Amino acid sequence: MTNSKNTKRALLASVLSVVLCAAMLVGSTFAWFTDSVTSAGNIIKSGTLDVTMKWAKGTEDPASATWKDASEGAIFDYDLWEPGYTEVRHVRISNVGSLALKYEVRIAATGEVSELADVIDVYYIKNGNQITDRTQLNDSNKIGTLTEVLAKPYAAKGNLLGKKGEKVHYDIATIALKMQESAGNEYQDLSIGSEFAIQLVATQDTVEEDSFGKDYDVNAVYPEVPNQINTEIMGTVNGESATVLEDKESGVTATIPAGATTETTVKLSVTTTATTADSVTYDISLTNGEGGNVTLTHPVKIKLNIGKNLKNVAVKHNGEPMEASEFQYDASSGVLTIETSSFSPFEVTFEQDVVASVGSIGYSSINAAITAAKDGDTILVTENVTANSTMLNLVQDKAVTVNLNGNVLTYTGPDRSVQLAYGAEMTILDGTINMLSLNPEDCAGIFVFGDANLGNACKLTMRNVTVNSNNLGVFSQGANNEITLDGCEINSAYFGVYQNGSNSPSTFNITNSIIKDTAGAGIYISNSSADGREKQTLNITNSTVIGPTAVEIKHTNAKITGSTLIGTATPTGSGTNNNGSCTTGYALAVTTNGTEDYVTGIVTVLDCKFYNGETSEGVPNGYCFVYTVADGSSVTINGEAVSDYNTYGGETGSAG
Repeated sequence: MTNSKNTKRALLASVLSVVLCAAMLVGSTFAWFTDSVTSAGNIIKSGTLDVTMKWAKGTEDPASATWKDASEGAIFDYDLWEPGYTEVRHVRISNVGSLALKYEVRIAATGEVSELADVIDVYYIKNGNQITDRTQLNDSNKIGTLTEVLAKPYAAKGNLLGKKGEKVHYDIATIALKMQESAGNEYQDLSIGSEFAIQLVATQDTVEEDSFGKDYDVNAVYPEVPNQINTEIMGTVNGESATVLEDKESGVTATIPAGATTETTVKLSVTTTATTADSVTYDISLTNGEGGNVTLTHPVKIKLNIGKNLKNVAVKHNGEPMEASEFQYDASSGVLTIETSSFSPFEVTFEQDVVASVGSIGYSSINAAITAAKDGDTILVTENVTANSTMLNLVQDKAVTVNLNGNVLTYTGPDRSVQLAYGAEMTILDGTINMLSLNPEDCAGIFVFGDANLGNACKLTMRNVTVNSNNLGVFSQGANNEITLDGCEINSAYFGVYQNGSNSPSTFNITNSIIKDTAGAGIYISNSSADGREKQTLNITNSTVIGPTAVEIKHTNAKITGSTLIGTATPTGSGTNNNGSCTTGYALAVTTNGTEDYVTGIVTVLDCKFYNGETSEGVPNGYCFVYTVADGSSVTINGEAVSDYNTYGGETGSAG
């Protein structure tokens, strides 16, 4: 009995103990080993891309010049130009944002450009030099006429790092405009459109890095700057009745409201806001001098140049289709005339005859396809094309391939059928380029322009292309160009392949090709031995070159292998021409720029045949001319050194 009671008391005590422990556990926590690290101050904040442009007089020292904001007024503003008149301006481009950027400076006309632009020379001096004398403006810093500059995508470009603290990175350039002294009376009372704009555009540059490198903004594009045409119409208003004014160029009629008591300016603005391969949208406004709308007394006619030979032209006004009676399109002139009582916007759609394509998109001209093509794209030509303006025009830093696809390009103009500039790279494949109406007094043909800035050097490659020219074949001017001809045939009547000697170095690689010229030389590579000048490079392999002199070179490293060179004229020795070819009748001429100028460079000829006359058969009978070779240079034919005046495979003559 006693044991039973004790056992019950023990069990009750155990249960109470368990309940009490459970209650205590409910109000307690477990202990673990712990530690922590906090990364404070994390930032996600976008950088700024902010560029400014200011200008100052070019006759002042840039360091102490008075700078003005270019966005608040004209940089060039003078209306009494005459032959010889010159305006010089410094332009300073500053990156006041935090992000690195690349920029382009563009010159664009607003309105129709007259012939006056042909006689305004444009000079560009990088790094902002003070111009105190007219003689500082010369051919070394002239970039062309205003007509030529307006046709280029940009006049200058560069890169600027972002602002760091108070340090602002900037570039200064000096731009000069000069009216040629030779401009005659026919250039009086003309203008460069109603005005012209100097535009600065900027976008991200590949400088800042993310987790994968710098290339995330490699495809950043420049902003579109609207193509705006401002026509100012002046009229005297008597204040009692409305005055009707008409712009003769555009055909727009405007009414100045009654009540005006002073001379009033009416401004017509046409802005291209969106374009595709088959449509253009225009925003159009007509305002008075204070920015208010102008009252129209009747529907006006708006004339827009949308391009020639378009099909199925249609117009929408404020999104609604216009009736066919409200607009007229002249396919021969490319002018669209719209009759309306109200403005903006007008969407013009059309179809084009496709002559070239990039991928699945067709274009009515090869140049339109070149403009639309991205770096590395191929333009496929789909039919024979005839035009009197430059047919393949690439004047920007990108590489494109033009596959002629067996077709023939016929250029009927006087100047350049193909033009490369400002870092352009173009490969032309499989077709024919005819240019038989070139001006015989100009250096014209296929034109490749580079300069000492490696970023502006150009590269032209032609494979399986035939060129027929009544002037030059391929003309290279400037430094650092690279010309490659592979499987090509060039028939010319001035020079087949020509390098202007004012700049070097440039490189020419000619393989498996035929070059035949009837008047100058098959290949003429010029250069100077002035201090600091690098040698040109010429490589000819397994090719035939024919001309009054087949190949003439100056201060050039050349290697000619397995080729046939034919000088068609009678050898006459060498003249002392300092500017141009100075021999005739030779298969190979290694010449200089005067009697005191000696041959420099390494010239190696292996397994070649030299002929004279029209023959290329039988025992080689051609002549070779080599002027006095400077120490450290050499000319060898099949391992034999050649010096002074020599012949190879023909009779010895006397030096001229």
